[in-house]
Amino acid sequence: MTEVTNQDNANINATNQGADTSKEEVKTFTQEDFDAQLSKTLRERDAEREKRMQQQLKKEREEWERQSKLSEEQRAEEQRKQMESELSEKERNLALRENRADARELLIERGIDSTLVDFVVDVDADKTKENVNQLEKAYAQAVKAGVDKALAGTTPKDTTVMRDDTPKYSGTTVI
Repeated sequence: MTEVTNQDNANINATNQGADTSKEEVKTFTQEDFDAQLSKTLRERDAEREKRMQQQLKKEREEWERQSKLSEEQRAEEQRKQMESELSEKERNLALRENRADARELLIERGIDSTLVDFVVDVDADKTKENVNQLEKAYAQAVKAGVDKALAGTTPKDTTVMRDDTPKYSGTTVI
């Protein structure tokens, strides 16, 4: 019995030694180490921010220089084009918002989950309605396929057996 105990102790010691070598050393930082790392990170972020600001300033300066070389008519034309593009973007966003609301109503009326609205909405109202119709057809087909799959199977067989000792009805009554 002592031999088994010594062997068990040897196994436990070997396991503990293996566990000790697998542990990673925990590195501790002094306040100075922490402050130095923090300062380094802050300097890097400041440098990146400064670089982005310089690039933005350079772009703005180049644009100002380019516009200063233009005539009044050319500047007015550029401003008009910019305003037209902003207006068309706003009109597009408004049309999308209106069509999204209309498509949501159509989906609800047709019994389709309204969270699918983003899949059917388009800038063109007719295209949105067409997309809703296509989704409705696909949705109906998917539901039908799911129902058919759930109901698929074989017809149950009649497993009742008539025994021969049961009296047969002959049509006459016995009194």
